[in-house]
Formats: sequence, C-alpha cells, structure tokens
Amino acid sequence: MKFILTIYFCSVIAQECKDGITYPTQFDTFKDCLYKGYEQSKVLLDDYPPEIINEFKVLTKFVCVEQKGKEV
Repeated sequence: MKFILTIYFCSVIAQECKDGITYPTQFDTFKDCLYKGYEQSKVLLDDYPPEIINEFKVLTKFVCVEQKGKEV
C-alpha cells in the first residue's frame, strides 16, 4: 500500500482552508508520509511572510491518504 500526502493552508481567523497541495511522491508507510507532512509544513511556513501568519493565524494541516492496491 502507498500513501499520498496533501497539505492545506488554513486560516483560523477565516475558518477555512485553501485547496491542498498534493505531493507527487508516494510513501511506502504512513509514518514516512506523516514525517514528510511535518517537514514540508515547516518548509512552507518558513517561506510565508510572518506578518501574514500572525494576522490571519495561518496554519497547515495535512492528510496521508492510503491508496490501496494502486500506483498513482
């Protein structure tokens, strides 16, 4: 089984999330996908302007979706 990572940018103030970024890499384990989600969330937030993060209370959320028996 493979796992696909999708990361979303969300605003606590607006109470909504933008369309997700789906990564082309397939992960062999849920743990690998999970670790990449945290890693990429930090990278994305590091590139975001701090004043925007603070004003709109921007955060990321991510999901690792299992692709049973599929190669994507």
